[in-house]
Amino acid sequence: MSTIQESLLQKISSTASYGASVSTAAGGVLTENDWVLISGIGLAVLTCVINWGYRAAQNRRDKERHELQTKLLQQQIDEYKR
Repeated sequence: MSTIQESLLQKISSTASYGASVSTAAGGVLTENDWVLISGIGLAVLTCVINWGYRAAQNRRDKERHELQTKLLQQQIDEYKR
C-alpha cells in the first residue's frame, strides 16, 4: 500500500472514530424522552415549512385564476357593449 493510501485510510478511520465517539456521547447525554421531544419539534417545523410551501403555491394558482376570470369577464363586458 502506498503512503497516500495509508494516509487517506488513517484520516477516514480517524474521522469515523471521532464521529462514533461524538454520537455515543450525545446519545448518553440525552434521554429517550429528550430524543422524542427533539424529533417532535423537528417534525412540527418540517410540517410547517411544507404547509407554507403548499399554501404559497395555492395562492399563486388562485391569483392566476382570478386574473384569468377578470380578463374573461372584461371580454364579456366589452362584447356586451358592442
